[in-house]
Amino acid sequence: MFESSQNVLLKPTESWREALLDSRVMELFFTVHRKIREDSDMAQDSLQCLAQLASLHGPVFPDEGSQVDYLAHFIEGLLNTINGIEIEDSEAVGISSIVSNLITVFPRNVLTAIPRELFSSFVSCLTHLTCSFGRSAALEEVADP
Repeated sequence: MFESSQNVLLKPTESWREALLDSRVMELFFTVHRKIREDSDMAQDSLQCLAQLASLHGPVFPDEGSQVDYLAHFIEGLLNTINGIEIEDSEAVGISSIVSNLITVFPRNVLTAIPRELFSSFVSCLTHLTCSFGRSAALEEVADP
């Protein structure tokens, strides 16, 4: 099970820039998760990787523009992965950690600098996830009095 104590922020050195800022690397992690998400053990590992990528910060980013580009690509990948599917209960904490990292690690000016339509889609997705997770928690409470 994914635990919040496993949430380690990723702050690599500048030497990792080329690999980690390559959008194909990020796309690979999202593709892997989509392929293995039904295996809860493997899904937890892929969600941990994605949560760490969502926390990427430090000298790996040469400037604010690279942060904006990275964040925009990450959010696109996240939306493509979770829109239109039913989130497994075992994925809820991992997805919440990803979102938490995105919101807490990236400065507000970077978050608001992504394309307006993408930002709007991200906020809509967060609204949907919040309602969905709340509904699941309420149903769980009713089932286990």
